[in-house]
Amino acid sequence: MKYREYRIPAPNVRSLCWNNNSLIDWVAGGTRYQLDGKIKRSATVYPYPFDAAVQSASGEVVVIYQRLGTKGLVLKNGKIVREINRSYYYADSYEYPIAVLQHADLNDVLLHCPDKHNQLDLEDVATGRRLTEGWKRKPVDIFHSRLSVSPKGTWAVSAGWQWQPAHTVAIYKVDELWSEPQILDTEGFCPPIKVDISSVSFLDEQTLLIITDEFANLNANLVDTLVQRRGAHSIGYYDLENRQFRATVQAQEIVGTAMALSERYVVGFFDHPKVFDCTTGKVVQRWPELATGRQTHSMIGRLDQALPPTAFDSANQRFAVADEKGITVIELDLQDIN
Repeated sequence: MKYREYRIPAPNVRSLCWNNNSLIDWVAGGTRYQLDGKIKRSATVYPYPFDAAVQSASGEVVVIYQRLGTKGLVLKNGKIVREINRSYYYADSYEYPIAVLQHADLNDVLLHCPDKHNQLDLEDVATGRRLTEGWKRKPVDIFHSRLSVSPKGTWAVSAGWQWQPAHTVAIYKVDELWSEPQILDTEGFCPPIKVDISSVSFLDEQTLLIITDEFANLNANLVDTLVQRRGAHSIGYYDLENRQFRATVQAQEIVGTAMALSERYVVGFFDHPKVFDCTTGKVVQRWPELATGRQTHSMIGRLDQALPPTAFDSANQRFAVADEKGITVIELDLQDIN
């Protein structure tokens, strides 16, 4: 298959987010890397071990945070708005839950867990006011993690875990949260999958890619679930509106963290990036020289290999991976895959 590869000399990259055709290291104060190798460095320094960043669809609001810590810092247009925190409870075991939603009137709203590991709250970025105030909270016991939002903001997903441990997802329709924020105290809805869910990735506003874990413990009594019949490390395309799987296949290898490319292709990042053909489950392209860690769920506290800064751009079919010496960008050409 054809693809373009860019190499940007850049030591000590700490985080990566896409911004049009540039990459920004927000943890490093907003240092910008262009694909032609030009670098615009920032003089801003945050004297705290932040190691990840998430940004709003517009790129104006950014939260930098410590993946296995309790501290986050909210920025708007590069300026500090305030600090945020999460519960200490097992914070060193699983990824910090944080995402930015869009509200028609408030514009940017944080979705995070400022008080308890299992309690999602909505918070106006500009004022800090909580949209979830004024009602009694009785959240289900989920360790929310790896929050993500669909490309146009229709859906929000938490890919976290429950005791002992079971890796699952909770899916919420964003428009419903404004009028009924108590939905956040439920599991939303989750496909009837009785195996561990490794990762999820939005393909579009109707389709969620769901990857099951390598070590999934199948239950033979529950044979009505498509993904379950396929066995461990499956790839499934779930229709969010009709709440059913359109297609599933067993992957040739462990997928791990995933980025949906199309109805047929997905990139998995377990150990190194690899493109899977979802009609066969086989790997059709790989980059073994790019180390991307061995993550298969949100509990990364005991991984024996650090997770490098990465940035996914599903819409433009590209991704970026940093190592200690620089950034590698891969732009895929799906038209060339046979």
